[in-house]
Amino acid sequence: MESIFANFISKQNNITQANKTVLRRLREDDPSLTQLNIDSGNDDDVLFTLIGNHWSDFGELGECIGRNTNLKALNIYIILTDNQQDEEFPYGRELSADNPRMKQAQAFFKGLQSNTSVQSLHLHAPGCNTFGLLNPFLKHNNNLTEFVIDECHEYYKWWDDFISALRDCVSLTCIKIRYMDLEGEESGEIFQVLNQHQPKLEVLEFPGNQLTRRSGEGEEALTNLLCDSTHIHTLNLCRNGINDNALETLMPQLGKLRNLDLSGNMISITTNGFKAIATLLEDSSCNLEELNLEGNNIQNERVHIFARAIAENTKLKSLILSGNSVSDAGWDLFSDVVCDTSSINNTYNSNHTLRQLIKDVSIENRDALPGHIEQYLTLNKQHDDKKKVAAIKIMQYHWRNLTMRPFFEWELKCLPVAVNWFDNVPSFPRPRCEIEMSKLRAIYEFVRGMPVECADGYFGRNKKGSKKRARSE
Repeated sequence: MESIFANFISKQNNITQANKTVLRRLREDDPSLTQLNIDSGNDDDVLFTLIGNHWSDFGELGECIGRNTNLKALNIYIILTDNQQDEEFPYGRELSADNPRMKQAQAFFKGLQSNTSVQSLHLHAPGCNTFGLLNPFLKHNNNLTEFVIDECHEYYKWWDDFISALRDCVSLTCIKIRYMDLEGEESGEIFQVLNQHQPKLEVLEFPGNQLTRRSGEGEEALTNLLCDSTHIHTLNLCRNGINDNALETLMPQLGKLRNLDLSGNMISITTNGFKAIATLLEDSSCNLEELNLEGNNIQNERVHIFARAIAENTKLKSLILSGNSVSDAGWDLFSDVVCDTSSINNTYNSNHTLRQLIKDVSIENRDALPGHIEQYLTLNKQHDDKKKVAAIKIMQYHWRNLTMRPFFEWELKCLPVAVNWFDNVPSFPRPRCEIEMSKLRAIYEFVRGMPVECADGYFGRNKKGSKKRARSE
């Protein structure tokens, strides 16, 4: 027991010392302190801990941040409720205004409002009307570009201040509203506010909500936001109950994005919805570079929809299909898409852009790609120059029977271009000596296949040379 008590006292002393160090560095405007995590738990990884008597420094912390000019990111994980949870208050009761912790929180946000250096603000499970306390800071700080709100379950109690918080800071380029279980009507109001007051918005993350529940206002307002915006390139609708109807409404605007996350909508999207997404990928005007469809019950019978769709897509780099119970037979449908080895011409015309099909391989080795497909994707990753990737694949799989005909078909009817092609092939697919032998065979075949052109070129150059010599004499 004495040992446990001694460890507790030691930990408290360590927290006290750590908090004092943070306050000192903020007062001195330490340029190396650019990110600050504030936590009312007991996490050793955070810089400033609010636990027990350490709440007494919270107000002073706000004043120090308010005067600081180097702090860029502020993550606030504070709980301003008691621990008495019941059916009426599942997250505990909000602290009264005269509670010492609440007074310190008010002092903290009052001090914070003077800060103009913070560019990223993250609120996690506020548990009280933090938005009302934050509004002066949001109005004052024109450098804030990222606003993240996590798991604010009782948002409806402070809805007006929540909406005001999204409206007041017009410099935002990234907004993340995560796991708040927002339904269609509330979602629609949020998107309308963002459309009207956040003209610079580039990234919108909205995972863990219920966009399609109860009304179609959410999809309609989001469509209008995407239509009117000229900057949004990333949209996250993970775990939102996205269904075929929502996709039909959103589809005309989704092709404008570069990154789209539709993962975790397992029971909502049917084959028709996936076909609509595939049709989007087939459109040459589609700008998507990353598409996440993880955990959507796609399975083998639906994989072919996407394999066909990306065959000629030259922009999509990542198509995440893990978490969909796809077997080796399903993954193999992508084999000919990323490297069709049936002929040199087909290898050249394969997809050299796609780099990723799964996120992480689980411990049970589920979702692991067959080795040959992993190899093809790895080749695609290694060079941004797709002609070089094609050259590597051709040398890897056709070096024994390499001919010059594809060069003619690709309108590369020039020997120097062909020789340069060999010279630029990295040596790792085949030893350099084998590449040189292939180059010599190709030159021989080129001359053999186009003797007239080669002869004309040779004699033409000699004639010009003779005329020059005659004039000089």
